[in-house]
Amino acid sequence: MHIKDSIKAPQDSNQNGYNVGSLNWKLPNEYRSFTCAQSGFEFDRKNGQTVLSLSLSKLVDIPITVHREIRKDVTVTVKEVSIKKEQTGEWYASFAVENKEEPAKPDNPDRCIGTDVGIIKCPHDTDGRAVGSRSNNWGKTTVEDNRVPPATQAEAT
Repeated sequence: MHIKDSIKAPQDSNQNGYNVGSLNWKLPNEYRSFTCAQSGFEFDRKNGQTVLSLSLSKLVDIPITVHREIRKDVTVTVKEVSIKKEQTGEWYASFAVENKEEPAKPDNPDRCIGTDVGIIKCPHDTDGRAVGSRSNNWGKTTVEDNRVPPATQAEAT
């Protein structure tokens, strides 16, 4: 069914005057990422939060390590999970989470500042100050820039 759709859609577009090119075969090991929307996964919580595994439907249970707690309450909903294989061979899962809970308001909103990243001038703050755009060689250093002067070397030892 999916292969038919993959062939039919470009043919229809081609008949309507679009240049669609040709379909290319992709080997199964070339797929480095995929996304499961709401129904393709679930969390198995064992021993509280100490062990979490991600169950992908019809595939496998994957033990995961989280850097932030995935809460299980009414206000938080995991919308989708994207699984990606890095070139190092490690797999990573990214979760898109909807949080219905509003963030707490700051105690003293008069002391807050806002920063905007513009196109011509980089940051703008609430006081109207702006920093000019950086040059093309910003952040690039040369060997001479990284050398320690001889007088400083003697003082450091």
